Amino acid sequence: MIVSNIARALLPGRLVSECRSWIKGNAHWINPAFISCFPSDTIYEKRYSTALENHVAAFLQTHSLPALLHHEDRNSMAFSIEARLPFLDTRLVDCLWRWPAKLKLRDGVSKRVMREAMKGLIPEKVRTRRDKMGFATPQDRWLREMLRPELESLFSSSSFARREYWDPCQLQKAYKRYCAGELEIGTSIWRCITLELWRQQFSI
Repeated sequence: MIVSNIARALLPGRLVSECRSWIKGNAHWINPAFISCFPSDTIYEKRYSTALENHVAAFLQTHSLPALLHHEDRNSMAFSIEARLPFLDTRLVDCLWRWPAKLKLRDGVSKRVMREAMKGLIPEKVRTRRDKMGFATPQDRWLREMLRPELESLFSSSSFARREYWDPCQLQKAYKRYCAGELEIGTSIWRCITLELWRQQFSI
């Protein structure tokens, strides 16, 4: 995770985008003409003097955090739970933003100050761990097994074939390889599904 974040921050945006498409397999089924309409020279706007500041600002204000907060709010309110996010207190965020980069990331270790503050308070295995695990869903099982008949029908539908941004034949081939365990593209497949269902729902 740390290496990929550093690479995204330092490499040219177009190169990052092309590498991501190659790894995920998107380049095989997305229409090149459609891609050309959306230049990706930058992953984020360069407003600050360092790559780390630009990276943090983008994910704090534009990319990751707003989406996470959106889903967190909807999920908590659905069950009448009032969630609190103390690390997003504006005073704390403003303070940490002004701190030098070496206090945030050093020697490949993130959250340096917090890790030091927690020394002796939490287990060392937890305090020093570098991997980050989310709350994963059995997405691959859903897509490869439980929902496969419905998805094969969706991918072969006339509306799916009319979309201007992908090659339906190539996508169907990629989906079969994914179901066979040859590709790990569950997230990309999921996005194609949700986009198509959204367009069908609103008759676009």
